Amino acid sequence: MLLTENTVAWLDMIYSVWPLKEGESVTVPVFNPDKLETSELEINIRASTEQLDMGGKIYNAFVCDVGSPAQVHYVTQEGQLLKVEQPDLNLTIRLTETGSHY
Repeated sequence: MLLTENTVAWLDMIYSVWPLKEGESVTVPVFNPDKLETSELEINIRASTEQLDMGGKIYNAFVCDVGSPAQVHYVTQEGQLLKVEQPDLNLTIRLTETGSHY
């Protein structure tokens, strides 16, 4: 995975092809072009899923504890990244769908 300003999009792509399992831990190799470094990103999937209300639609999501600084990712069984939280910054990024997709 490439860590850059589009990290959320890269994470969404990873989750869409990497099947998650409750209680599993996975390590993903990453490259940070700003520092010209490689490292590993550890993703720990919690043992139970959580229901999320996203714009009136209810999703059953895996809850993933990710990396340092600590983030929490909410991912559907189909691999769609719904929400990213970074508690130390009081930051939440949510999926918002608008309009029709053709």
